[in-house]
Order: sequence, then C-alpha cells, then structure tokens
Amino acid sequence: MRHILYTGNGTAPPGVPRPHIGRFFTIEDDGALRYFRYDAFGEQDPTGANGFVGNNSGNQIGNGFGHFLHVLGGGNGIILAVAPNGDLTWFRYTGAGEHDPTGTNGFVENNPGNVIGNGFHNFRHLFVSPREGQTTATTIFAVAQNGDLLWFQYDGHGEHDPTGVRGFAGPNQGNQIGNGFLNFRRIVGVGDGAFLAVQDNGDLLWFRYTGNGEHDPTGASGFVENNSGNQIGRGFDTVRHFFGGVTDRPGLEGQTAPARIFYFVDANGDLRWLRYGGNGEQDPTGSMGFDGPNQGNQIGRGFSASTIDTTNLPRDPVERLGSAIESANQEWKALPEAERQQPESLPAPGPMAVLCAQYRDSALIMHAEASSASQAGFVELAKVATELAHEYDEFVRIACPGPVE
Repeated sequence: MRHILYTGNGTAPPGVPRPHIGRFFTIEDDGALRYFRYDAFGEQDPTGANGFVGNNSGNQIGNGFGHFLHVLGGGNGIILAVAPNGDLTWFRYTGAGEHDPTGTNGFVENNPGNVIGNGFHNFRHLFVSPREGQTTATTIFAVAQNGDLLWFQYDGHGEHDPTGVRGFAGPNQGNQIGNGFLNFRRIVGVGDGAFLAVQDNGDLLWFRYTGNGEHDPTGASGFVENNSGNQIGRGFDTVRHFFGGVTDRPGLEGQTAPARIFYFVDANGDLRWLRYGGNGEQDPTGSMGFDGPNQGNQIGRGFSASTIDTTNLPRDPVERLGSAIESANQEWKALPEAERQQPESLPAPGPMAVLCAQYRDSALIMHAEASSASQAGFVELAKVATELAHEYDEFVRIACPGPVE
C-alpha cells in the first residue's frame, strides 16, 4: 500500500453516533483507491473475515491516486491530496464501497479533483483533525522542514481555487503554533485536535491542540493542560502505516466512550487493532490508556507498505536512496525493451551538499514519468518510476534541512 488514510467518522447532530466509524481507504502502488470498513472490536482474526464481511471492504472505488505525496482523510468522505507540485486537491466520496474502478459512482457532483490550495509539497508531515461530530471544518496541521508546526483550517466544499483564498477563511491561516516536530518518524491525527507522534526509538507520544491557530511559536497557548508531549506507549518503530480516530462505541467490557481506535500495519503487512481510552496521561508502558481486551490483535493481512521490500533498507537516507536506486536499476533492466524510455542506469547519490535541490527536481521528474507511463499503458514502468519517485520524496523529507530564516 502506498497510503492508508482514515476517512474521519463523519458529522452528526448531538446525541447521534458518527456515521463512518471504522472506515478507511487504501491507495495501492498502481494508484488504485480501495474501500474498507471495520465493524468488529479487535477480535483476533488474521484472515480479516470477522470485521470486514458484508460491507464492501476491499472494493476498488477509484484510480489515479498513486502520484500524490500526501493523502489525508478530512471527514465526511473528504480526501485531501497533495500533488508533486504542491497543489492541494479535493475529493469527496459519498458511496458505500460499491465496486467501481472508474470512480464515477461515489465521486459525482462533489468537485472531484479541484485544486483548493498550493504550496503543500515541502512539508515533512501533514495530518488533520477531520470534520466529525459537530465539527464542520477540517483542520490541517503541517510540519515545516525546520520542525515548525503550522495551522490551517478549511471549511469549503471543494470549490476550485488554486490560490486557497476561498475555503481558508479567517486570519490565522498558516500561523505557527508550535516547534520541535523535526525528528518524528510518523505523525497521525486521531480526531478532536489530538495527534500521535512516533519517535525513532518507537516511543508513542500524545499531543492535543485546543487553540484556533493563534500565532505562538512556543506552543504554550494551544497545548496547555492537555498532556501534550506525554509518552503513552512504546514499540512502534517498525510500524509501516498508522491511522485511526474517535469511536462512539463503548468497549466490550464496558469501557466508556468516546475513545479512540488505532490501526497499524506491522512489518509483515498484518493489520492490528488498539483501543485507547486515555487522555494522554504519562505512561511509557501503555498499560494505562489502552484499556479493554484485544489490544494489538491481528484483524487482517496483506496491507504491506509497498511492492518493493524496504524492511532491510538502511536508515541513513543517502544509503537508503542508494539501495532504492540499485533496486530500480535492476527492475529497469528487466522491463521490456519498448518500455525502456529512460537511461538504464540511474546515478548513485553524490555529496549531501548537492543532493537536496537535485533530488527535489528528480522526484518531480519521476512522478511525471510515472504518470506518462501509466497513461501510455506501460504498467511496470509506471510502477518502478512511482517507487523511485517516492524514495526521492522520502530522502528529501528526512535529510534535507528547511530554509534558513
């Protein structure tokens, strides 16, 4: 899977359960968009037969999503996708997982593909607090290359506006609300202003933002008295995908709701389930907030992060990109002659000082090549180009410093 996004649980009047709990979409390496909905309570079931039956899980509902750098679930079926050129693109899915590879069924009359903003391609992380419950706007959190945390809020409905003026109303758009978010492996929004950050050592940290985008580089304003920065678990360093959100459902043993359900994909591609009922209380062991049975149970399989195995790639970004280029060269040589539209050999990484600008450009070139190959019907070439493009993107995200201010 290239991306997995929790779609947000949906808005509802007071006292009415959120309509889309457990729903998430996956994007495969070929750009296929698939629908899943998990309706169970974490019962151990590696086959996935228990929680994904009778609800169209696994059906393809669209295509052409493989080139996006970031893909976010904005709530109420909203998908926010960042193109390689930085355009923020809007989609909204209103179907129920009916099989439709063309995407014409669930994306009709919802402004699909409209550009609603720009300049989002240089962020290290993007995550959201979605529209759900009585919240009718999507809050976007963005981590700049230097670790600054920025705030945006979109309340539009996908009206075409590349300038971003129309849907991003109010005075606080793009304000810095915190700092120091540079060295996290993953950051994921989990609803109601809360988000989780995974450190390189696997520690899981809790944050919750309760402000309205007021400018505050120190982060003192919106992160006060809500346990932000506390460690709530450990052992998440091998997680390939991490997503989740709020649930209205009580736990199997009477645990109170609302709570949060987290899903993660391990190094084997297995899908696992967690229920967190805490509020960020400090607990490195994870025993306090992860209440109830079935914690960490496997509920599915086959959600591998990519068709290229990166399990043993080195952490150093230069070495990692070198390994990716070597793999790409090998796959390129195996392509049919008619599909070899680029030189067979790609250059190995050079000195760090010259890499960042060069590889930002290379990422754009490879994304364009992947799109062109896909349109021409060269499926294998598109797959290799997409894989390499994302390795360039990942290199830039990890290794390249932000602009000096």
